[in-house]
Amino acid sequence: MGDATFHSTHWSIVRGGASADAELRRVSLERLCNQYWFPLYAHLRRKGRDADGAADLVQGFFTQLLTRDGLATVAEEGGRFRGWLLTSLENHERDQVAWDQALKRGGGRAPIPIDAEEGERRMEFAGAALDDPSRAFDRAWALSVLDQGLLLLEHELRRRGDARTFEVLGPLLSIGGDVRPREELARELGMKPVALRVALMRLRRRYQELLVQVVTDSVGSAEEAGQELELLSAALSGEPRDPV
Repeated sequence: MGDATFHSTHWSIVRGGASADAELRRVSLERLCNQYWFPLYAHLRRKGRDADGAADLVQGFFTQLLTRDGLATVAEEGGRFRGWLLTSLENHERDQVAWDQALKRGGGRAPIPIDAEEGERRMEFAGAALDDPSRAFDRAWALSVLDQGLLLLEHELRRRGDARTFEVLGPLLSIGGDVRPREELARELGMKPVALRVALMRLRRRYQELLVQVVTDSVGSAEEAGQELELLSAALSGEPRDPV
């Protein structure tokens, strides 16, 4: 479920994307793309782009960040990274014609695949039938944050030799996750039901801590993390959003 080096923090990846080292920039952009391509894709789909057009735009956007040192303009104290990312995508969309012409003159595509079919599957799962592009972006972003928290939790448990616990209990933490009887899960782990409840409680608590870590890292300051969590919670529940 992803690269074992995922424990690198959000802002360390952003700094890598602004590095003078071309290979470090490429790897960092790949990681950022893997984490955040879907919210951008959902935003474009709800603006009326078709699946292939949205995928091409997102891939072109990350290509542009790679070739033009776009991440050099991001600062940790500059506010929410998602706000910067969405604004940058919208700027890229306005420049689409010029960018496409540049590609035809010999520019390449970054080795960052954007799968339109995967995007459509995730749109269906996300319930991203929201007509408003910004709300679709926020909901997809919130789901990406949940995924990142799960990935961090998985790597943490694997590093301490407890991968089986995540395999059995991890799905309980996901939206629409495992609904099997707790007694069955306890048998799979060789636990008594009481011990399973304790283990699940600890796992949920740690997952929540990791989500706070992911959100804090994406806004650049601990002070904004609480507000950001409220916004993402509202996006998941379908409530009206506040400006990014």
